[in-house]
Amino acid sequence: MDGDGQMNPEYLDKLIMPIIEKKADYAKGNRFYDFNALQSMPKIRLIGNGILSFFTKAASVYWNITDVVNGYTAISGNVLKNLNLSKLNEGYFFEINILIQIGIAGYVVYDIPIPAVYRDETSNMRIMQILAAFPFLLFIELCKRIFYRYFIYDFNMASIYIMLGLPMTTWGIAFGIYRWSVGIATGIPNSAGTTFLSVLPLILGVQFLLQAINIDIANIPFKNQ
Repeated sequence: MDGDGQMNPEYLDKLIMPIIEKKADYAKGNRFYDFNALQSMPKIRLIGNGILSFFTKAASVYWNITDVVNGYTAISGNVLKNLNLSKLNEGYFFEINILIQIGIAGYVVYDIPIPAVYRDETSNMRIMQILAAFPFLLFIELCKRIFYRYFIYDFNMASIYIMLGLPMTTWGIAFGIYRWSVGIATGIPNSAGTTFLSVLPLILGVQFLLQAINIDIANIPFKNQ
């Protein structure tokens, strides 16, 4: 529980219950369920949280989790022992970092509706610093999770789609840009065959990556009730 006064302790029982009942390994508060509470949230924070949530879903595998930077959390003691705490970020990336670590290990996460309390406090979070640092950190964590989940711990159709989709998409974009720049410089239009060498790998590569994303979404960890 953060010490900023925004987290109501009356919801603590609700937060820890899924862990006590062994339905989840990690529980997170979610401020986005309560529309009335959202109206009191600063608009810049609301927009930033929404954008950040999307990229965190991809990096962590928890496509069902919305409020990714919520610090009102509960975790199983057994899970906590298995995490590498020395590798956790000590800044505002901490909540996302622990979510990604848990995602790599395949633990179950629950989203618990808990409204936040906003008064006239001043936040120390600097939006521009977050925008500058988080994309790089999320990209590194995404690559790490894909490597471990689909090439170390398991190898399935998503692994094959990634192996095919990434190089084909990269080739299609790079070759297309190259031929477009050559055409601009020389004034000679590219032939249909040359254009096809860029478009076909790009279309197929994107389709392969979309299939990999679909498999990834279907692989959200859960426990049988």
